[in-house]
Amino acid sequence: MIKKLLFFFFILNSYTVFSQEDSKGKVLDTYRSISNQQLSHQQINELIIQYEDSLSLFIEGSNLPNKAIYNLSLAKLYYKQGGYNKALEYGKKALGEFKELKDTTALVYAYTTIGVIYGELDDYKIAEEYFREIDTLARLANREVLMYHNYINLGIMNLDNDVPKALDYFDKAEIYFKRKKGNNVTLVGLLNNKAVAYKRIGEYEKAIGILKNILNGIDQSHSYYVSICSNIATNYLLLNQADSALTYIKMGLNNPAKSLYINNYVNSYRVLTEAYIQKHNPDSSIKYFRLYQLYTDSLFLKKKVENISKLRVIHETDQLLDDVKKQHQKITEYNAKFRNLSIGISLLIITIIIFFIYYKKLQSSYKRIVKESVHAVLIEEENAKLIKKIEFLKKPDEVESNRLPSSFTLEKGDDIFEEIITLFKMEKLFTDPDFNLSKLADRLNSNRTYISNIINSKTGDSFVKFINTYRVKEAKKLLIDSHNKILTLDAIGKLAGFNSVSTFNRVFKIETGVTPSFYIKNTSDI
Repeated sequence: MIKKLLFFFFILNSYTVFSQEDSKGKVLDTYRSISNQQLSHQQINELIIQYEDSLSLFIEGSNLPNKAIYNLSLAKLYYKQGGYNKALEYGKKALGEFKELKDTTALVYAYTTIGVIYGELDDYKIAEEYFREIDTLARLANREVLMYHNYINLGIMNLDNDVPKALDYFDKAEIYFKRKKGNNVTLVGLLNNKAVAYKRIGEYEKAIGILKNILNGIDQSHSYYVSICSNIATNYLLLNQADSALTYIKMGLNNPAKSLYINNYVNSYRVLTEAYIQKHNPDSSIKYFRLYQLYTDSLFLKKKVENISKLRVIHETDQLLDDVKKQHQKITEYNAKFRNLSIGISLLIITIIIFFIYYKKLQSSYKRIVKESVHAVLIEEENAKLIKKIEFLKKPDEVESNRLPSSFTLEKGDDIFEEIITLFKMEKLFTDPDFNLSKLADRLNSNRTYISNIINSKTGDSFVKFINTYRVKEAKKLLIDSHNKILTLDAIGKLAGFNSVSTFNRVFKIETGVTPSFYIKNTSDI
């Protein structure tokens, strides 16, 4: 939830600065509209069809500006739909075309779009490279405002992997925008992100102080008002101050503009659920959890998207059948002597029947192969673990010397590792999406490097791989539990400790070789 909110701030900040740049005509108006509107899945699908049809009409090498903006708009639409591979394909096409046109504003848009997509895919290193290209463009064009806006982008990119670095970028940008008395929306978004950074490193009171200062300077109609109230409440929850959290979340829900941002409902109801759990009020917590589920489902609408696609296929099929009937009628009227038409139709029917029988056999074989493949993946996973254990036992001295610092005490490391395993089993710390190595080290009264070395020496894995293994195991249990059938994949992922459904899908597939949805469909039969 936080991640998607950050990208919303990021797009809004980008729009503020880009609107100040000159561009060739008004070809970017459509892209700006797509970036800043909240579109339904049906609207996104309709626009994708419209733009792809328009692109197909262009002759090779002609009307390059319009082709470029259509490609960039399609990249943004596929990003909003969740089709990241297609989004990258169109975004990179647009980037090449804008380089040829030498349009600075459009180039910044293209680099921004591609950087955001890589950020959503958790590939922050590549994302940061694209944002650094924007920094280069800003310096060449002597556009200081572009450079400092991009510091916000770079800060957001580092929130998940290097919070001190992110804070450094935010501090640089804050000094500039306060000095220049820049756009208030940009400054509010910047400070909001800075508060998120302090929350990530556990400085909840400092985060609350920043957010309260923002809240005192804006009114209830401000676009960030609900989000800021929600963030304040989240930090109070982390301090176990449920009453304060409830005060601010209710302030946000009373905001007159809240209906503009459905994400705010989702986060607000999540915070209310957790606050009432802290207050030992199960009735209220269940009430708001159901509302949280309702709005979470309405965000993704996956089933409706599938139904829309099916309806479109049916509609096109009906049109094709109608055209065939009209052609058949003309042939019957003008070529009555061609009685062999019935023979052709009979042969076609026979062919369809034969094909249908073949298809059924093929489908049956495919299902069998899928089951065997899943079984083989599970066996291979177990074998890999056994091989790793055997190799570790063969060369204990060599492994220890490579992985551990000279001052490391083996017996103490064993005790700490056992304590980690016990904490994970008894308290399931890994189900907290914000849980990290620093929090584990604090819990054990140790330091990050020491704990990381222990985990690496005992398992051969990094901390991230180690905790993701537990999260995937927890997700497997939740996926096959019949009581969880009403939950979406996103909800199950969050219960297992994953920040987003895209990260859940990616890590689950790396660990098991299959996607969560595939696992649900096939596990019960294996």
